[in-house]
Amino acid sequence: PPEGYVRKGGCIRHLQAELGPAEECWISPVYTTMAEVEDVKAREEGDYYIMEVGDEVYVYPSQAVKEALEWWQSCTPMAIFTGPPGTGKTSLATTLLPALVGADSEWATMASVLSKYVGESEQNMKKLVERTVTLRPRIAVVDEGDVLVARVELGGRGSGETLLSVQNVAKSMLAWRARKCARDPSYASAKVADTTHLTERDILPEFKRRGRGRIITVPPLDRKGYSLLISLLEPKHRVAFPAA
Repeated sequence: PPEGYVRKGGCIRHLQAELGPAEECWISPVYTTMAEVEDVKAREEGDYYIMEVGDEVYVYPSQAVKEALEWWQSCTPMAIFTGPPGTGKTSLATTLLPALVGADSEWATMASVLSKYVGESEQNMKKLVERTVTLRPRIAVVDEGDVLVARVELGGRGSGETLLSVQNVAKSMLAWRARKCARDPSYASAKVADTTHLTERDILPEFKRRGRGRIITVPPLDRKGYSLLISLLEPKHRVAFPAA
C-alpha cells in the first residue's frame, strides 16, 4: 500500500481520521446484483435497490444504480452523483457500487484535498487519481466536492487560483486516464466519483464531456420507495416511522 495506508477488510484505507473510518469501505469478490460481504447485503427489488448494513437500511431508485453500473463498465473515468441532500449519493458511490462490482473504495472530502500550501492541493489531486489507477479495481469518492466541478470564475465566491489549478489538474489527470483506457481496458476499473448538490447546468462542461465524465442523478424516493424503506426499518429498530 502507499505510505500512510493499510489494507483492512479487503480495502485500502488512509490512516488519517478525516478520510473516514474503515467501516465505510467494503469489497465483494464477484460482480453480481446480489452482494453479501461481511455485513453488506444488496438486492434489486422491483424499481428499487435495497442495501442493508447491519441495522441500517438504504433504498435507491434502480435507475440511478443501473446508471452507476453502466458507468463502471465504461471507459469514462469520472461520475458526478447529483441530487438533493439525503438521497444516498455518498453511500451509493462508496458502499453499494463497490460491493456490486468488487472494487475497493476510498472516501475523501474536498477539504482533505485542498491545502493552504502552494502546489500541495494540485499534488493531492494528482496522487488521488494515480492511487486509483495503481490500486484498481478502485473508486475514489470526493464527497461534497461542489467546488471541484462547479462553474466558477476567478474571483467569484468559493473560487481562486488554487481551486482553478486543482480543477485543471483533475481535468488533465482524467484525460490521461481516459487515454490509458482506450489502449488498455483494465484501466476502466479505476474510477473517480464526485458527490454534489449542484444541478447539471452548474457543472463545468469539461467534466460532462462524453468519454470524460458522466452525470448520475440520485433523486429522492417517491412514496412507494419511502414506504418500502420504513417497512424494512421498523422491524429492525422496533419503532414506528411517519407514514409516506
